[in-house]
Amino acid sequence: MIEVTKSTKFSGNCPPNTANSHALFTIENQIKDLYHDMFGIRIEADEDFFEFDDDAMDHSIALVGRINEYFDRSFDLSVLAEAKTPSALSQHIDGLKPCDWDIVHVGRSPNDTPPVFCFASSAASVLGYKTLQGEFDGVRSASIFLPPGGAGQRNTLDLQTQIAHYVEIVQDLHIRGPYYLIGEGRGGIFAYEVANQLVSQGKQVALLALIDTPGPDAIEVVPSWRSMLRNRMQILNTRIAQRLYRSRLKKRKADRINRSSIGRKHLFRTRMKSAEEDVLRQKALQTDLLVRQLTMGHIPAPYYGQIILFRSSKLNPNLRSDRSLGWRSVFPHGGLVVREIPSYYGSMLKQPFVGFLASELRSVTGTTR
Repeated sequence: MIEVTKSTKFSGNCPPNTANSHALFTIENQIKDLYHDMFGIRIEADEDFFEFDDDAMDHSIALVGRINEYFDRSFDLSVLAEAKTPSALSQHIDGLKPCDWDIVHVGRSPNDTPPVFCFASSAASVLGYKTLQGEFDGVRSASIFLPPGGAGQRNTLDLQTQIAHYVEIVQDLHIRGPYYLIGEGRGGIFAYEVANQLVSQGKQVALLALIDTPGPDAIEVVPSWRSMLRNRMQILNTRIAQRLYRSRLKKRKADRINRSSIGRKHLFRTRMKSAEEDVLRQKALQTDLLVRQLTMGHIPAPYYGQIILFRSSKLNPNLRSDRSLGWRSVFPHGGLVVREIPSYYGSMLKQPFVGFLASELRSVTGTTR
């Protein structure tokens, strides 16, 4: 049985009483009005904020920034991983679901199926894990560890301190196992070290998966105009693939929105930015820098289980071409399985590429729809 403790995202899951039901309804309407004013889209109380969005990161920064200003809050972007609808977000604003910003739980696992522990290296990967969990179609939940340096978190001095903090949270959850661990980018280093700690305690790690995580022997090339151009082209191609995916999705279901996607994007780009957005963007940059500093020069301890490295078919232009991304020397006698996913480097948690990743994860975890 999975028990929820103080280390989890929320404390208190009781439904609102009659006294505050009206307040929640009012907050929901205010959120919907703000959303319409910003993006020109009418959204319902139980509708996903990002269902029709082409750029979830910019969208979430804009939305959370405006929410913080309007309701005088200091929410982090991670709040949208769980509170993805106006109805759910109103409970955070009303204080019914206080946050501790250590870990976010997304979805529910039937029959007490252990969740997938996901280690984030940035706010973008937190939102990406939410998208990944949606691909599991409700058959497996995800517990997302937020990156160090987030709101309310302790200042991490070194990598081992951060790993010990993550392990402590896992122990507080009282999950018997087996454990399923996933890390994207440099968050894969957190997953690797936590897996080592769990194994040393005699616990079973059924899955350790790294997503585009550079290994200790990954060699960064000297930046050149060619590598920068290739990087920009990969970003552009990712956005084009996302828009094509959205376009196909809209053709398969009734679209209630009258505005064209181009019109909505233009409306979003031409509006005035708020000071809170700048604060959120600065926090995101600081988090990226902190994670890079913590993991720089990481020397992995020996791991005697199996690791699955999910690698994008289009490699990072800033790394020397290596199918194992610098991990092969750590496992010279086997133990490392490399699976190539059709995607651009760093886009595996985005649509439409996340569907390929979810399919592979379902096969290795024995999860069926």
